[in-house]
Amino acid sequence: GYKLFLALFVVFLLVCSSQVQAQSEPVYIKGGSYFDVHNGQMVKNDGILVRGGRFYQLGSPLTKETINEYEVIELSSDEYVLPGIVDIHAHYRIDAFGSEQLGEIDEFKYNALVYLANGVTSTFANGVYYPYLELAAKSLVNSGKWVGPRIWASGPYFGTARPGWEDYTKEEIYDQVDYWASLGVDGFKTKGGNPETVKYLVDRAHQNGLKVAGHL
Repeated sequence: GYKLFLALFVVFLLVCSSQVQAQSEPVYIKGGSYFDVHNGQMVKNDGILVRGGRFYQLGSPLTKETINEYEVIELSSDEYVLPGIVDIHAHYRIDAFGSEQLGEIDEFKYNALVYLANGVTSTFANGVYYPYLELAAKSLVNSGKWVGPRIWASGPYFGTARPGWEDYTKEEIYDQVDYWASLGVDGFKTKGGNPETVKYLVDRAHQNGLKVAGHL
């Protein structure tokens, strides 16, 4: 059915994402200033090495032997490198009455731009109504096809906040957690879950190495 197609589409995007990320080139940022979060001051930038999308080393001027290994970004004296904001309760799509049709993914696309424009570089959606679209958006950002912050996907709500929610058995909750973990979610959220639901969710999520947020 449609959900199977969308799940396969998500898996395809995840494969593409891992291939693109593995090919990302190291970057060297020089000039300008950066904000030191330890002392709360702007510091003159003598060089920042970025590898795999992460700051690797500060104060490291490149040599003639290594300069060709990096894409060089040169900042002017009035430009700054600032730490990104982490939003651990982000929502990319507020409408609870849409669908998971791929044609409705644009709200994720444009809200990703809004987050990034406001300095947010990492987000955890904390429960969504459209988990397949969330995973697709995550993959499109990670693959470089979309511009946006890092998305930690949370999968569907566990509890009455999920449309069509039932009082699932322990085995059914375990199966659901395993399914969404296999698709690449980074955590879960319970909202409106009874004590048994929360216990089963947390136990199985931890067995998959994942965390659970709660609206209790």
